[in-house]
Amino acid sequence: MSFIIAVHVSEGIVLASDSRTTYNDTETDAIGKPVTKLGVHYSDSSYKTFLTRSGVGISTCGNSSINGKSIASYIEDFIARHQDKSVDAIKDLLLAYFQNIAPTLDTVFLVAGYMSTPVGAPVSTLYRLTTKDQKIEKIDTSLCGAI
Repeated sequence: MSFIIAVHVSEGIVLASDSRTTYNDTETDAIGKPVTKLGVHYSDSSYKTFLTRSGVGISTCGNSSINGKSIASYIEDFIARHQDKSVDAIKDLLLAYFQNIAPTLDTVFLVAGYMSTPVGAPVSTLYRLTTKDQKIEKIDTSLCGAI
């Protein structure tokens, strides 16, 4: 189980995550029957929260491996390609990126940042993306809260 949390208040947005990664393992018992072990411990030092050069934060939970490679390495590759994009651009590009790499991936992302406005201060923006159903949900940040 992973925890990714976004707290949004008038002063800013905080993204946080745990660092434990677990996985399921399937072995064959003595009579040849497959046995699945759920939640086998794997690591206590996984990265699940990332920051782009443009100040967009990305947190992830769910499937953490694609083709035997950590999802963190894919996110870092994504960020290297899209360092200067806005939060609104990142949310769309991130979902398309993972749909292209692993169409059946079951992962959730929180994407947070600030959008420029023609007049006034930048507006805090927070999205929840789910890869399994290709859903982007905008979280209301007009009041303080957590997700």
